[in-house]
Amino acid sequence: MRNDADFAGYLAARWPALVRSLVLIGCPRAEAEELVVGALARCYPSYEKVREHEDIDVHVYGTVLDAWHRRLKHGDVPVEEPAQEPAEEPAEEETDEVLLRREIEAELAALPAAQREQQVLRHVAELTEDQVADVLDRALGPERSRFSEVDHRIARETIEVSPPPYDVVVARARAARRRRSRIVVGSSVAGVLVVAGLTWFSTRPEAEPPPPEAKVVESKNPIDQPWYGAGQLHLANVAVEVPQVVDLVEVGGGVIYAGTDRVLVRLGPNGELSRLGTKGLGSSIVASDERGWAAWVGGPNDNPELVVHDVATGDDVARVTVPPGSRVVALDQNRVYYVDEGQTYGWDPLTGRVELLASQVLLDVESATRAYAVGSRVDMVQPFFNVHFVRPGVSAEFAPGGNLLVARPPGQEEGPFAPLLYDARSGERLPTGIGGDELALDAAFGPDGTIDYLVIRAEDYGVGPDLEGNDQPLVVLRTCTVETDRQEMECSDVLPLARADEEPMLAH
Repeated sequence: MRNDADFAGYLAARWPALVRSLVLIGCPRAEAEELVVGALARCYPSYEKVREHEDIDVHVYGTVLDAWHRRLKHGDVPVEEPAQEPAEEPAEEETDEVLLRREIEAELAALPAAQREQQVLRHVAELTEDQVADVLDRALGPERSRFSEVDHRIARETIEVSPPPYDVVVARARAARRRRSRIVVGSSVAGVLVVAGLTWFSTRPEAEPPPPEAKVVESKNPIDQPWYGAGQLHLANVAVEVPQVVDLVEVGGGVIYAGTDRVLVRLGPNGELSRLGTKGLGSSIVASDERGWAAWVGGPNDNPELVVHDVATGDDVARVTVPPGSRVVALDQNRVYYVDEGQTYGWDPLTGRVELLASQVLLDVESATRAYAVGSRVDMVQPFFNVHFVRPGVSAEFAPGGNLLVARPPGQEEGPFAPLLYDARSGERLPTGIGGDELALDAAFGPDGTIDYLVIRAEDYGVGPDLEGNDQPLVVLRTCTVETDRQEMECSDVLPLARADEEPMLAH
């Protein structure tokens, strides 16, 4: 089944860059969006298959460029109803950013078409050199631009783009499919059904263990991310009773969790459960909501495998054997990051390529921003801007987008901790929303610049039931909005939790 939610997410993320790239390659603005809509409609039917076996960005940008080349050769602009009503463009304000874009446009216009496309794909679309070579189907030539990547990034943002037209793209794709399907009707359907039934019977998989049973109740989550506490896993609209949870990641509108038995279970948005396998001893789960993938190290401890699983299809994307003791660290874009004996590796499950990235321990990566361990400090590296900041911390977790980072302070590697919060773009330390007399059992970023905590009073740390059987101190579920330009936090305590034998935790 096609995952339209994943396609919609991809379209929303890539739409501005696709249109702006086409404009800077030389397509008139009035036609750029229409060409991109037509190209995306052609990509839609095969999106899942391409995403599983190829580089989807290469496929989509290649389709867009093919449409542009046909336009140049034949004037072959699609005649379907446009994505939006054309409007007269207002005169642009002569800002420094607009003037910079005009200078870049003038430089691009002076280049041969092939070199112009290469430069735009590399610096405006921000594809890798390998991706650009694959899109253009040729070796790359030298570049002679006097403008930096930052200049190109600033300039492209001055090109106004309409909202992503998901409904138009899907409607056009389905209309084309209906036109093609009219010739495939009649008695052939019965034959197809017979063949399909025989094929299923001969190739059906062996029966898997039944999914675990759980009680599901309707319950509105008071925060914008899943969490576990008092024997229940809380999603957006349901709470599910499950055994003790020791690892929890959010992906695909639901979660993947593991208990003390290390069995991995997928919990869907409405509480549906399915087993995924077993993770290795000491292994963690990582996930990418953008890709809809999760990854973990599983298999026997003496011959472990790094597994990447697609929650939309329910299938494994790929597996690779890794050295014993390897730890998966993060999933970012198409790459899985893992650490072995103090060195960091990157694996692309779509191509099978594994490469050594650094002789350091990677702690996390998000939107290409990386955090490495340097003794009792964290090195936040932003390769696009060629800057890094080294700050105190023995762990690291980035917010979506990679602009914020939360860390444990030195000496608090385990148990409750006093969080450290940083602006990864400037290295500035930010207020956390945790008082001086408080500690966090867990901290995790939510959407839109929020961070959630499970908070206890510092004086209560380590206090258990007394001789009379009184409960342990309360844990408070707290959500805060990070204001990087203000030295304060807006926080609210949304729910008190009675501590059970197991600790509550947030999804990561």
